[in-house]
Amino acid sequence: MLGNLTPLNRFRRLCAFGVLGAGVLAASGCYSEGGLGWSEDQYCYVSRPYQPWTVILKDTRTGQELWSVEVPVGKQLVIHFLPGTGVPGSATPDTMEWGIMEEGVEGGQLANTLPAPPWNSRRLDPILRPVPEFQPGISAGAATGTGGAK
Repeated sequence: MLGNLTPLNRFRRLCAFGVLGAGVLAASGCYSEGGLGWSEDQYCYVSRPYQPWTVILKDTRTGQELWSVEVPVGKQLVIHFLPGTGVPGSATPDTMEWGIMEEGVEGGQLANTLPAPPWNSRRLDPILRPVPEFQPGISAGAATGTGGAK
């Protein structure tokens, strides 16, 4: 397929395939704890029994809390900011899309949206709740192996 192309045209075609592949990867999302490894304004918080997160979005111009969520243990919160897709000419020109899903899910649609301040006027405040905190239906004794039969 590439054999009868000139070197320049072969290079152009390979670049086009690379850009297309990168676009597909970016559009599908890749949710990983610790981030993507590049600046994509996307965040992932995984709640565990000894690391249960509450995440708050603040407007740094006013100090106002605009949104917050308690991430259930065993789930992850994914947040992605989209510049210039919020309310034009307002204090919230960007959009924050977010979703809570099972821990370890690496892709999928973020179904919730919220108008958000621009990148230089917003802050995410992740706060750890008191520990341990277990998934519903799991007691501390069952989680540590100390509960049950005697």
